[in-house]
Amino acid sequence: MHSTVKNINETKFEVTCEVDEKVWKDAQEKARKKLYANVEVKGFRKGHVPADIAKKHVNEGEVFNEAINIVLPDTFATAMKDNELRPFTRPEVAVEKFSTSSLTLKFTVVVAPKVTLGKYQGIKIERKKVEVTDKDVDDAIKSLLDQNAELVIKNGEAKKGDTVILDFEGFVDGKPFDGGKANNYELALGSGQFIPGFEDQLIGVKANDKKEVNVTFPKEYVENLKGKNATFKCTIHEVKEKKILELNDETVKGLAIKDVKTVAELKANQKQTIENRKKQEVEQAYYTDLVNAISKDAKVSIADEIVMEEANNMEENLKKQVEQNGLKFDQYLQITGQKVEDLKKKMKQEAEQQLKRFLVLNAISEKEKITVTDDDVKAEYKRFADLYKMDVKKIEEIFSKDLNGLKNQILSRKLHELLTKLNK
Repeated sequence: MHSTVKNINETKFEVTCEVDEKVWKDAQEKARKKLYANVEVKGFRKGHVPADIAKKHVNEGEVFNEAINIVLPDTFATAMKDNELRPFTRPEVAVEKFSTSSLTLKFTVVVAPKVTLGKYQGIKIERKKVEVTDKDVDDAIKSLLDQNAELVIKNGEAKKGDTVILDFEGFVDGKPFDGGKANNYELALGSGQFIPGFEDQLIGVKANDKKEVNVTFPKEYVENLKGKNATFKCTIHEVKEKKILELNDETVKGLAIKDVKTVAELKANQKQTIENRKKQEVEQAYYTDLVNAISKDAKVSIADEIVMEEANNMEENLKKQVEQNGLKFDQYLQITGQKVEDLKKKMKQEAEQQLKRFLVLNAISEKEKITVTDDDVKAEYKRFADLYKMDVKKIEEIFSKDLNGLKNQILSRKLHELLTKLNK
């Protein structure tokens, strides 16, 4: 087989292959036998129709198509090997010319992106200082007590922060609309669950009240409702208020936090928790800025086909998330005020940035010879077993379904540790 290569750009090539005459004719013969074997003619068993009769039921176009499929895999593999090309995506295939004695195929191949590393050592990135104030601790404890508060029925008027149990039905132009009705709905006033203005108008209601709430749907909403005036007829069943726990040692014990029995211990515990969280946030922000700086200094050639494939995957994942939340994708676009073309452009940019970061980090891993050994995997099994108080064998069984995913996590952590060390 003879092949020639034409460079389209750094990552895209056209490979033209002239298939050997004997190989091509043998493929045609195999194709005929295969097609003849599937011919059904009355009076003959399938697969036993004489060739001269079967021939009348198979056209030459079908033979050529089947023969091309036969020679394609080996032709492509040989062409890639002979020209030392490593395809990164599925190639485009075109038949340049063909006859009974000759076949010329053209493969358009996208190869692995090229990465030229820049500086990735000795980079100075600011790491913010971690500080925990008394207000941080007080707010955390207040939130903790709020989460553990009991909702109790109140006889008075509903205030902001109270919860109302209600039935409601919405009307636009005097007619009910889909999704505008619910019974025994639990709504915390001030939570922002409903459109602006709805919750504010329920402040002051009492149990057994009937209330009409008039609102205007936002301009960025589903097509059939955006910008329209609506009336919701509400029936209030109950008003509940939070009974916030008093902060004392007895309350602290009831929170059932390990090794925390007193108010002083709770404050120390919350301070440590906040400090740990802030340290993680600072470290993540530092590492993100560091990787961005390293990526910015590197040169990466990524074929547009690869970027578009990644962007399309991102769009599909977003559509699935939207649908899981009970919305149609066009409704999501209307609510968020986005156009399809703008979203695609944004996702293409994000895909390109993500791919560049991934490829640069992968190139550093290869250059620094960072690998994941069997001992690393075993150590990770033990770490998870200790963390979740589970048997190591059970952990192994869980991760056996996605061992590559686990190895990638270990590799990412090793790389994180190395880059942090190299850029102190």
